[in-house]
Amino acid sequence: MYLPPVNRSDANTILIVDDDVDIVTLFGLLLKKQGFHVSGFTSPSQAVEHFQINFRQYVLVISDIRMPEMNGYEFIKRVKEIKPEVKVFFMTAFEIDDIEFTRVLPSIKIDELIKKPILADKFTSLVKRHINEEKKNDLDKEIIGRLDIPAGLRELLVSHSFTVEQLLNMKSADIAEALGIDQDAARLIVTAVRSAT
Repeated sequence: MYLPPVNRSDANTILIVDDDVDIVTLFGLLLKKQGFHVSGFTSPSQAVEHFQINFRQYVLVISDIRMPEMNGYEFIKRVKEIKPEVKVFFMTAFEIDDIEFTRVLPSIKIDELIKKPILADKFTSLVKRHINEEKKNDLDKEIIGRLDIPAGLRELLVSHSFTVEQLLNMKSADIAEALGIDQDAARLIVTAVRSAT
């Protein structure tokens, strides 16, 4: 292990795993300079043990694909079994195609594939984009969770992954059609969203 684990529960905490200590060090320092909290490991098995205990704090896991102790596919499979919603980036210096991903990890969503070497600015901008998207999704869920509407309507909105912005830009007829509800319920949603924002 290279970077000490952090005890955080916010959406700025990232786990980096690569058998090359220089990669872990470099990417860890780049992300720390951007204000992220980072834990880094050169051992995938130690990273899995750490993740099992501290999974709540992580919003993103960045892993190399080819590592001697445990390959990145197996590592990410184990991480996703612990926390299915965590975002995942794979890193590789080798050519990997979509067919390999779908064959090896058919049901696991990978958010980014990073080809090494990568420019520092490009790397940090990819991370920021995904973290900001996650924060926005959490805020949308929080706002939708507080809407003054029946619980069944809130559950429908969450299950259809509507964002607050989408709801603000939709007509009640469109909401009714998308959710399979009547116009009165859709108007109730529109009114509640406008009141909450």
